[in-house]
Amino acid sequence: MHLLAHGGGPLYPAELFNPDELPTDRTSELPHVCEKHESGAYAKQTPALVWRPLAGFPAAIDFYADGSLYLIDAPGHLPGHINLLARTGPRKWIYLGGDCCHDPRILSGEKDIALYDDEKGGLRSVHADTDAAARMVERISRFLKQGNVMEEGGGGESHIEVVVAHDGKWAEAHRERFWPGVL
Repeated sequence: MHLLAHGGGPLYPAELFNPDELPTDRTSELPHVCEKHESGAYAKQTPALVWRPLAGFPAAIDFYADGSLYLIDAPGHLPGHINLLARTGPRKWIYLGGDCCHDPRILSGEKDIALYDDEKGGLRSVHADTDAAARMVERISRFLKQGNVMEEGGGGESHIEVVVAHDGKWAEAHRERFWPGVL
């Protein structure tokens, strides 16, 4: 809600957003990601929604506290950007990367984050913080290469499907999975 009302810095001013986009009676904001204190505690977090490290990601929330859905802090694209890691079956997961990148080949290392002329003598990407976005892509790539997610009953490989925003090939091949379909 804060982003929609106030924008995301000079590259993403408030004029680009609609502050009434989300119904306030059905919207809750997540706690800010806090640095872990030396005591090991995270400051000012609701007990039910606590950011903790998960599988190489510095901050994730076990949303239902049952290991079925994790919110992953995904800095870089815009302030507050998150990804989702959802269990879809035994040892089956889907990683919804949102705008972490706009082509899955960036995650595999086949492509780089696209840069373009910022009309001020420099280069920029579609991300508010390109360096943070690149670090996030590296984390996701490492996570996918590990091939496992903490599963009950011990180790073993998991199948992790990745879906990122603006992936036209995925969208074309999986039209039946769009709402009201099932991921």
